[in-house]
Amino acid sequence: MTRYSKQVPTLVSNTVSNADELSRWILDWHGIAYIDERHAPGLHVGPSNKAAGIDDGIANNPVFVTTDAVVSQKDGVLKYTEPRCAPERRLLPEDPQRNSLAEELFAYFWHELWRPVGRYVYALILPHRSCTAPMMRRGVPLWERIIVTLFYGLLAKQIAKGLELDKFPPQGELAKIKRVFARVEALLSDGRRYLTGDTVTVADLMFATNAAPVLLPPEFRGSAASLESLPDELRRQVLLFQDSPAGQFALRIFREHRPPLCNQQDLPKEPGLLARMISRVTGALFGRKFWARLFAIGGKVPMLRFGHRVLVNKYELVTDVLERDEDFTIKEINLGKMAKLSVTFFLGMDRSSQHQREFSLTMKMVEKGDLEAIRGIVRKTANAQMELARERGRIDVVTSLGEIVMVRVLREYFGVGGPNEATMVRWLRALFWDLFLNHSDSRDIHQRALQAATELKQHLTGEIESRRRTLLENPKALPDNLLNRMIRAQQEPGNAWLDNDTVRRNISGLIIGALSTNARAIVLVLDELLDRPRALREAVAAARRDDIDTVLHYAFEALRFNPHNPAVIRFAEEAQSVRSGDGKTRTIRAKSKVFAAISPAMFDPERFPSPKRFDPTRDLKLYLHFGHGFHKCFGRHINAIVIPEVCAVVLRRTNLRRGPGRAGRGMYEGPFPTNFVVTFD
Repeated sequence: MTRYSKQVPTLVSNTVSNADELSRWILDWHGIAYIDERHAPGLHVGPSNKAAGIDDGIANNPVFVTTDAVVSQKDGVLKYTEPRCAPERRLLPEDPQRNSLAEELFAYFWHELWRPVGRYVYALILPHRSCTAPMMRRGVPLWERIIVTLFYGLLAKQIAKGLELDKFPPQGELAKIKRVFARVEALLSDGRRYLTGDTVTVADLMFATNAAPVLLPPEFRGSAASLESLPDELRRQVLLFQDSPAGQFALRIFREHRPPLCNQQDLPKEPGLLARMISRVTGALFGRKFWARLFAIGGKVPMLRFGHRVLVNKYELVTDVLERDEDFTIKEINLGKMAKLSVTFFLGMDRSSQHQREFSLTMKMVEKGDLEAIRGIVRKTANAQMELARERGRIDVVTSLGEIVMVRVLREYFGVGGPNEATMVRWLRALFWDLFLNHSDSRDIHQRALQAATELKQHLTGEIESRRRTLLENPKALPDNLLNRMIRAQQEPGNAWLDNDTVRRNISGLIIGALSTNARAIVLVLDELLDRPRALREAVAAARRDDIDTVLHYAFEALRFNPHNPAVIRFAEEAQSVRSGDGKTRTIRAKSKVFAAISPAMFDPERFPSPKRFDPTRDLKLYLHFGHGFHKCFGRHINAIVIPEVCAVVLRRTNLRRGPGRAGRGMYEGPFPTNFVVTFD
């Protein structure tokens, strides 16, 4: 069982290998962030086999390692990503005939092109150290660069022996390459744009990557020699291949479909040994039990004042503040941040004609039956993801379940798909962090949110305009989802104010809160239950009898002890008086920032008797997890479906337990869980 415990996966590869480029391409195609761990040819065998858990072999690379899976070989990443990605991003066609051809061509290029290209190119360049050594050193660890520099001759002999170059003369391999190019040209001769038809598939990518060493496309993201550095014979042949119809096709595939390489500078920084030790100590001292005790104390203290910052804790005070939305306003807290990110949304507005107009429109877009439709999406997706995890007996609840479920809900119900699912997750996480959790006004967090906001705005603006044109041409062509309902509403009388940007702002506000809130809450619920054996057994029993209402009770009680949002913030422009259950009146100064402490309020013994006791029979209406009053969470009814349904899918597994290492305890980037692995029989 893998004990991998990094926030992003790792791709272990041969930096020169053309076939390894296919795996990078597929990961970049899906927007999946990964650590690009490259090794020099020959020296890649040990690291690749170690990562794959294989004792021998020279062609197990590339190896893709995540917290809940390890896949290897040329088709490993394809087999891993294909059943997990959104249908529109799949590289194997749905049509059976095209699918069969794509799979046949993939195998054909693997067996008939990969080795011949490698043998042909290596046979010609290995004798030329000045051409080959720089290529082998590019992007690899320092110790490998030193070995290549000092022992190039020995390494070249090892590579030649491994490829059996003495048995496969270059001219014979060149003939094989030409035969494959001829077949590609025959397929394209009927005018088709791609090898299997009118859309790009993995067959096109496989041909392009395997042919890359004899074409040298500028977009090749592996390590390659320059045309000028090649020996004369190889340079002449590369130019001939580039001019051939098959070569032109492969170069076009690279040019039009190769995404940028995963930016290694943007990956979250992994904590060092000292940081991990400090985290373990602070986690033990200030973990959930500590905060639960603190919440219990806070639930007995009505109010604390620190200058112009006020913390209200008692249930009655908290709800009073949240109900008096004209005295305790929100625009000073959220509206400015929303405006900077161009996602101004009614939940960041106080009472006004604009708020009423946009809120009413959104409410009218919600139809009877929507919640059950969402439940269907959640169940279908969660069960499919869990089925994929069954063979390995483990799943990362964040990356392989919670986030996937929510991006499918966003695509199928809200109607917002994004360029790919991983990019959508990154956009919405960055925006949510800056809008609602960047209390220190971190410049780095804000800059990431600005970039995400720019990209999301560009994507949505294009989508909305495209769908408007479609609606005008064929009103029945648009499927039913929330975004398309808003676009249809633009045509209704009296909605002249509903321009494209208003649609974009409001759909943005809805989706920003939906993904991060639910994906985070699912982890927190399971994390809490796994530390409560009795509650876990009872929740498991409820999940197995499909009693989702009872699972919801366990989830909300777990969130009381392990909250996703301990407090919400309001602003008092004028001095305000608040009255708590003890009969005392307390004054809040003008210009105060008021923290309505939701978590201590849910430990108030007057509303939650025996608050330290885990009691899933409490009245659901008392919980404040998703706010209260005028600005309570718009998606609270969706949350009440997503959280228990996804948790139930996990709870139904036999012998459910934490995964090993850090990933089993939960890894975080700031306030967001990035990984949380559970295992099962």
